[in-house]
Amino acid sequence: MAATFLSWLLTVNGAIALSYLYYTRIVKKQKYGLEMAAVILFCPVAGAFCLAGAHLISGFLKDKEPDYEHLSFRKDKRVSVRPADTEAAYYMAPFEDILRLGSNSEKRIALLRILKQERHKTISYITNALGDEDTETSHYAASAVLSYTQERGGTISRLVEEYKKSDGSLEKARLAAEYIRDYLDSGTLSQWEKIGYERLIWEVLEAAILAGEEEATGQDYRMLIRACRGMGEEQKAQLWGETYLERFPQDEGAYLILLPLYYDLGEKEEFFRLLNRLKESEIMLSREGIAQLRFWMGL
Repeated sequence: MAATFLSWLLTVNGAIALSYLYYTRIVKKQKYGLEMAAVILFCPVAGAFCLAGAHLISGFLKDKEPDYEHLSFRKDKRVSVRPADTEAAYYMAPFEDILRLGSNSEKRIALLRILKQERHKTISYITNALGDEDTETSHYAASAVLSYTQERGGTISRLVEEYKKSDGSLEKARLAAEYIRDYLDSGTLSQWEKIGYERLIWEVLEAAILAGEEEATGQDYRMLIRACRGMGEEQKAQLWGETYLERFPQDEGAYLILLPLYYDLGEKEEFFRLLNRLKESEIMLSREGIAQLRFWMGL
């Protein structure tokens, strides 16, 4: 009896599956139907109930009118499904990674985008492309660097000339020194060119400070000392560093520039004397000052 019932059930289930497949593929001429027919065939009863339930729900939703009364047009609730802007996302990557991993056309596009920005802000990225294997990319970079150096060189000559005509104005000297320092930090100069520009800062600032020492600031002394060290004139740097400390004993910058100088010169006694003086002082140190003090105390 049970075997007869099971045989009858499987026969009916198979007939339902074949009927469904015939209806969807032959009558309706639709591409789907094979998967559902297989579900009905291999899942007797359950498959048929799933098919019936799906059709009932589909019919219910199809006949239901949209609820226009509660339809919202608020922009903050709107969901827009758009394809990802892969090009914009790609150029959010660091330029160095584009040079290393991108195709030649991607390198050129990325470099051209950078060239459209303010040159002094992007010159460090441009110099990274000078040695690129793609000749067109390196050519773009070389042309941009050449244009940048010519522009900077012309401006420096003009600023130095204005300083000379000002009878030793510290303000003019400071303006020229700051501009030259920015050029030195661009990474576009050779070692010999750097030494030459460091000497130019030293010549301009030293003469101006000597002419108007009362107007000199701690920043002026720091630029001068940095220029002396850039030229390799450590003794001059020490002399001006001690003058800076004498004039501004409460300026942490004097200590922070003298400590590494004494250390490099091997002035052990002067180094520890200055370090103890800084520790015992009432100077309110900046974060950089605190970090440097901890570093030197840990030696």
